[in-house]
Amino acid sequence: MKVALLFNTNALGGAERSIIEQFGLVQEKISLSIFIPRLSKNNDNVLNLAGKILKTKASYYRMPKAFYSVSQQGKFFSMIMGVLSLLSAPLYFKDMKPLKDSDVLYCNGNKIAIWTLLWAFMSGYKGKIIWHFRDYPSQKTAFKDFMNFMSKKFGTRLSIAANSQSVSDSLKNIGVDHVDVVYNIVGEMPAQQFSSNVETIGVVSMMASWKGIHQVLLMAHLYEKELKELGIKNINIFSSEIYQTTGDHLTYSNELKDLMTKFPSSLVNIKYNQTPDQIFKQIDLLIHPSLQKEPFGRVILEAFRSNVPVISTAMGGANELIDQGTNGLTFFKYDYAGLFNQIKKLAVNPELRKNIVANAYKKSFEIESNVKAGMEHLLGVA
Repeated sequence: MKVALLFNTNALGGAERSIIEQFGLVQEKISLSIFIPRLSKNNDNVLNLAGKILKTKASYYRMPKAFYSVSQQGKFFSMIMGVLSLLSAPLYFKDMKPLKDSDVLYCNGNKIAIWTLLWAFMSGYKGKIIWHFRDYPSQKTAFKDFMNFMSKKFGTRLSIAANSQSVSDSLKNIGVDHVDVVYNIVGEMPAQQFSSNVETIGVVSMMASWKGIHQVLLMAHLYEKELKELGIKNINIFSSEIYQTTGDHLTYSNELKDLMTKFPSSLVNIKYNQTPDQIFKQIDLLIHPSLQKEPFGRVILEAFRSNVPVISTAMGGANELIDQGTNGLTFFKYDYAGLFNQIKKLAVNPELRKNIVANAYKKSFEIESNVKAGMEHLLGVA
């Protein structure tokens, strides 16, 4: 079976890392080719990791820049109409011609799925298309109509997958009848040796207001004295600008810097563009402070695999990962005292921390145990 894996971006984020690892589980059963968008000539991160793990041929494709100017919560149909109105669209679609030889097109994300469906509709492609949702679908009527039209057009040749039950439920709310849930996968991570002390706290996140990083900054300002008494030496914010889109998150980095000036803490440091392998070697505790539902929460699974305990708001897909008090702790958003008390609970009780880490490590393998079967089912190679 010839399978083409189409990436949403050439920036190496969680969705890209996950799908590379997921295809590594089933690669021996398929003939795989990879297609990556050329967004930046100086960014080959996806190509490099895919080449390292999957060791297969990769090609670049092009899209109109306007396609990538839409934010994560953007208006898909203003984008689609803009693309369709471009006289140059057939020129871009020329890059997609090699896809006609593939039995399955696996679209890892919404932008490439919409683009591929439009190409498939116009070109008469006869194979199977898999749309893997790594984020919540738009609930707007226009998007529902688009999904309904494409479902009727492609029928059983269009399969929908979600990376959590939370995303699956959201898809069913807009009328998608059948959704396969295939969790993300993190692959091998450098497991930390258990430390008797909690000295460095980490937050690992893209720079977006809904990720809630500002909660941690304000908590550090309010409880700096108490945190130091617990032995906390650093609160490191690990971040990167991985999305080449527009949206309110573009100003968030500057807003955080202003917040750190107004509400300072000597504990807080912002560190950019480090890999998960590097990050989890440095931290003793992860705070996951999202303010709204997470489609999945890959960083939580990375912490589980690295033997780093997690404190999370546990919303959406993240709630499917965290068992309160068993493999992690939770807090309510904007509850600064509650967050501090959960940190204190782990810092002063090594035995509790050891049990949580052990249960989380076990959970990480339980979560991933069904991924291979799920991928085989999606691709039809079980």
